Amino acid sequence: MVGFNTIPLSSTAPANGQVYQYSGTQNQWIPATIAFSAAGDLSGSSGSQTVVGLQGRTLASTAPAANQFLAWNASSLQWQPTQPAFSNLSGSAACGQIPSLTGDATTAAGSCNVTVAKLQGQPISNAIPASGQVLTFTSTGWTPSAPSAGNVNCPNLPALTGDATTTVGSCGTTVARLQGRSLTATLPAANQFLGWNNSAQQWQPTQPAFSNLSGSATCGQIPSLTGDATTTAGSCATTVARLQGQNLAATLPAANQFLGWNSSAQQWQPVQPAFSNLSGTAACTQVPNLTGDATTAAGSCNVTVAKLQGQTLSNAIPTSGQVLTFTSTGWTPSAPSAGNVNCPNLPALTGDATTTAGSCGTTVARLQGQSLAATLPAANQVLGWNSSAQQWQPTQPAFSNLSGAIA
Repeated sequence: MVGFNTIPLSSTAPANGQVYQYSGTQNQWIPATIAFSAAGDLSGSSGSQTVVGLQGRTLASTAPAANQFLAWNASSLQWQPTQPAFSNLSGSAACGQIPSLTGDATTAAGSCNVTVAKLQGQPISNAIPASGQVLTFTSTGWTPSAPSAGNVNCPNLPALTGDATTTVGSCGTTVARLQGRSLTATLPAANQFLGWNNSAQQWQPTQPAFSNLSGSATCGQIPSLTGDATTTAGSCATTVARLQGQNLAATLPAANQFLGWNSSAQQWQPVQPAFSNLSGTAACTQVPNLTGDATTAAGSCNVTVAKLQGQTLSNAIPTSGQVLTFTSTGWTPSAPSAGNVNCPNLPALTGDATTTAGSCGTTVARLQGQSLAATLPAANQVLGWNSSAQQWQPTQPAFSNLSGAIA
């Protein structure tokens, strides 16, 4: 071959590793060496490269052992050969990833259907057991059979572990735990019981207290009680003879009485209740069923005025300007009658102007709430404020009382 696509080949023989490169000055293909500079995750020459990193992170040059995999070392900040462990994995294997299992438990590859065919290498019979049978070891292996009568002899006992422990061939057990929780070996004192120590995470002898108990005692467990409530031992029939150390009278109460303190007899005793004995305000739920002028259902604060002094009050909705007028059917909203109110119908007035009920004779005793002296004024006096007596009273005017200029 003397050329490519009409361009001639140089007659110079190429060296090992060279390639043909087009030379524009010679107008021909000539042997040339291509320069190569490894960088980033690669190092080496054009003919030999080494991966020294993965995505910019260092790759250790340590030779891996069989079955190791590449794992990230957060301390040395590099990828390096590591022995795989289940702790490196998350999630669960799918049934299709299960290998063929052999030994005591067997399964086919890719199956989660496990069969226990042996116990510690000894075969288990595939006979279906009957109710109450146990696995018994025979010369052919483990076989379902009825349990033997009698007890296991102490020399045949294995070493027990767990909550109760013992040595091989011994019936001398020691309870060292309760349901897997440690039990201290401390000798208990009289009347102590086992209590859980949350700090030491163990069961230990503890002095009992009512705060440690739940539920109720039976009557037979009740001791003889004294104090406010008394009873004999083994009896639930209590008698309250005092309240907080103060005597309680045995007097039979009458209907609707309540317990009140008798300071003379220094005892609690049945007392007829009165509003003077109460303080505070009743809750709505404590309101009884009210009747009469104002009514409400029991336990409700929603009061309806249905009468005025025993006279029926109409439930018609009044219009603007109406007043309550008494008719033969009771109080009814209606327009007020024209004319003036007669003096006998006037109520007693109070405030700045006062009068007695049924009288039009008013007396101005105050001005805007400030007292007005009843002193008879002299000629040319005016009303002036007496700051000492705190009242308006007749006063002789003077220029010193005035301000401004005379027009």
